[in-house]
Amino acid sequence: MNCLNGVAYNLAKIDWLLTCHFTWEFDSRVADTDFSEQRRKEDLSRLLGSTCGRFKLRIRNLAYYHKTEWGKSLRGHCHLLLARHGTKNVAPELLASDLKESWLKYGIAVIEPFDKKRHWEAVSYSSKTEKDANGHPRFHPEYFSPALKTLLLRLKDASPANSISSFTA
Repeated sequence: MNCLNGVAYNLAKIDWLLTCHFTWEFDSRVADTDFSEQRRKEDLSRLLGSTCGRFKLRIRNLAYYHKTEWGKSLRGHCHLLLARHGTKNVAPELLASDLKESWLKYGIAVIEPFDKKRHWEAVSYSSKTEKDANGHPRFHPEYFSPALKTLLLRLKDASPANSISSFTA
């Protein structure tokens, strides 16, 4: 990456559990339209909700981020990062397996435990800005769950740069 990615900078502060890549088989889900984006968001919400139900988790406690992109194929797909926050003690492998199996009715999913050795690479890839054929940035829909927003605000408030003692010398 040749420029600062502010979203990735903040996402890198989170303890991520899973990294996910979702594709859709249905043309109604892959277009660059508001209608398709709404359907993609609904599908992901349904997926996370049903998985939470099976593991007795509360979706409102899940901290996650997702962003749509089109890539070279120009077919919408989604990157999702799921944080450890809100998953209790459910093993990442169990969550990954359940999510992947449940996604089969929509398309293909690649879901893996988050690789902490490649932390920055994973968050910057998931939140990257694509460029169009003319080299201009394409801004794609991204979503921060309410729990993730709260977590990011807590981390910001707890940082040494925000403490009064950092201003006294």
